Amino acid sequence: MSDLSIFHNELADRMTREYGEMMEAGLSHEVIVLDFINRYEEELVDDLQQAVFWITLAKIQVLMELSGEESALHPMVRENAVAAIRGLLESGALDDPDMKEDLEGILDDLLGQPSGCECGHDHGHSH
Repeated sequence: MSDLSIFHNELADRMTREYGEMMEAGLSHEVIVLDFINRYEEELVDDLQQAVFWITLAKIQVLMELSGEESALHPMVRENAVAAIRGLLESGALDDPDMKEDLEGILDDLLGQPSGCECGHDHGHSH
């Protein structure tokens, strides 16, 4: 597996573009997350694609919070991204020490970040 494929692949690029378009259209983070889960569920056929999905969503939302967007990090996104990153780090599948360091940094950011928007949905599972 190419380590860089985690963040530079068609799925991550498409999600990033679509998230921005949906925010510009005035949709909330929660609506976008639930829409993404519904639309992308069938594409998440393996652990790596699931990791890309959740880590991409988390990165987008953490960056939005850093730029002043309050409560951007959805609790379900945080929970699943943390699980995905831990799974990748524990699997030993990553050969690139820089990628490991990047993932550990993202994990630290997520673990140090309180859950953002509160929602009444219990979707805290990987698809």
